[in-house]
Amino acid sequence: MSRIPGMRQAVMKNVLLLVVAAVFLPACQSLMLTYQGATVHPGDRIPLVAGALQAGGYLAPDLTVYYQYVWNQSELDISGVVVFAGSISNNFTLIKTFHMSLVLLEAQGRIVKMQLLQTASPGDPSDPTPFSERIALPPGVSGMTFVYSGDAREGGQDGVATTFWHYPITK
Repeated sequence: MSRIPGMRQAVMKNVLLLVVAAVFLPACQSLMLTYQGATVHPGDRIPLVAGALQAGGYLAPDLTVYYQYVWNQSELDISGVVVFAGSISNNFTLIKTFHMSLVLLEAQGRIVKMQLLQTASPGDPSDPTPFSERIALPPGVSGMTFVYSGDAREGGQDGVATTFWHYPITK
């Protein structure tokens, strides 16, 4: 019988903690990092051309994205390959993690939406990494760019590591 008051007290503490969390957590949402509405550097913006198949390359510090797409105002079919630069492919033997997103822009270069395109691990940095995605577009999209982050290793999973990333975004 002596354990019941202690259990009741523990349950009341948990209920109180849940009530406090329910009140204060929504206020913390405004502190979360979001890029929507931020601007992409002008040199990194790729204008979308409607209609026929378009192709190009996006040169970033650690890689080049060779892409092709068809844009029909409400949808974007995009595919291509990521080729890692020599600074990665000549110095490291493993891409442990890699995440690449397509950033969709409005006419002034502000971010409308970010769409994850590629997540790969582990892989050989000398091998091209393919991607393909069909994306429903929100209204007002007229351009794009790419952002990425990754982790490369020399000597396998536990080898010497470097991280690399490219986010051409200003607030």
